[in-house]
Amino acid sequence: MEDESIKLFFSYAHKDEILRNELVNHLRILTREGVIASWDDRTILPGDEWDHQIHAQLRAADIVLLLISVDFIASDYCNDVEVRIALQRHAEGDVCVIPIILRAVDWTRAPFSKLQALPTNGKPVTSYADRDEAFLDVAQGIRKVAETLRAQRKQKWEEKQNALNQYKQKVEEILSSSRGRISVIARDTLQELCAALRLTPEEAQDIETHAFKPYHEYEDKLKRYEQTLRKVLAQQPLSEEIKKDLQYRQRDLGIKPEDVARIEQLLLAEGESLYQEEAPAIPLQETKRARQPDLQAQRTREETAQAMEREERTTQRDREELRAAQDETQRQQEAARAQQQEQQKQCDKEDHTTPHHDSQLGHAPSLSSSKPRLWVGGSINWSRYFRLDITIVLALASVTSVFFLYPMLHPSTAWRK
Repeated sequence: MEDESIKLFFSYAHKDEILRNELVNHLRILTREGVIASWDDRTILPGDEWDHQIHAQLRAADIVLLLISVDFIASDYCNDVEVRIALQRHAEGDVCVIPIILRAVDWTRAPFSKLQALPTNGKPVTSYADRDEAFLDVAQGIRKVAETLRAQRKQKWEEKQNALNQYKQKVEEILSSSRGRISVIARDTLQELCAALRLTPEEAQDIETHAFKPYHEYEDKLKRYEQTLRKVLAQQPLSEEIKKDLQYRQRDLGIKPEDVARIEQLLLAEGESLYQEEAPAIPLQETKRARQPDLQAQRTREETAQAMEREERTTQRDREELRAAQDETQRQQEAARAQQQEQQKQCDKEDHTTPHHDSQLGHAPSLSSSKPRLWVGGSINWSRYFRLDITIVLALASVTSVFFLYPMLHPSTAWRK
């Protein structure tokens, strides 16, 4: 924990300085015990900005003591500055404001009149027959408040430490499982935990910095061993004596065997790559002759693949054309069947036509009322021809009979002449 002392701020009028000093003497035992640490404007050094100092101490205080008197009520600075800031912090729960009635004055309408005052029942200190008795009551009340605040601060400090330890354990767990790295997924987990524990970004960053420190130191040791190994490989091959010295180097640095093996493999791979780059180049003609069979075989494979692809495309095109021809033939057959069915329906309709209109008018059906059907099924219908001839004969007979019978029935007609 940081400084456990409760900081007291005295807000008073300078005319009450004697009474303030008596109160400070009664609180001296609390100061020796480390329960409180008081401050007043008399501690401001020459050359300091007194207004800045008062504001800073007032905002840092845990308890603000308002030493009430007629001169305090009359002071504009005490009421407009110190009382205003103190009551604002009191409403926010950051400070405890205690009015202490030094001398009799009407303070029932003051902004702090709703606060519990000391001495008990708000009796002024100067009204006591013995001032020490009054200040004793005030000191005991301040002790209770200070010890309560210390207990609350200790509880908050313990909760904060538990939250910091939980975050630290999670960070160490992630780092140990990922070789000193925090992935994007793990970062999301840490941010959610930080919000749940109500840690500030500065607190979380401080924990991560301390957690990363051993891994950074170990990485630095690995780099130093790699530099040593590079120097050895560049000068001479590895003998038994050199290998033994490297083992001592590994022990002194405290690096793990698996990390040593990883570094050695990395350097050996770099050496092989460097050797291949420095090897003499093969003449261009020999390279072409060596690669010529491979190029011929590759060209043959490509030509075979292209021929197979062309054959496949031709086969596919033939299949599509055959399928289209079959579809066209089927479509034509269906159209012919549909046309034939339509013709059949028309013929059936003509065969079954009846002269029902003449029946409704009361006349007998006539032979000429039906339309002769000369063709049936693609051949001449001779019965229709025969019926048509009879109709014509009967019509001619009727006309002839009228021509001859009319003059006989009408003798006056001119036809007799």
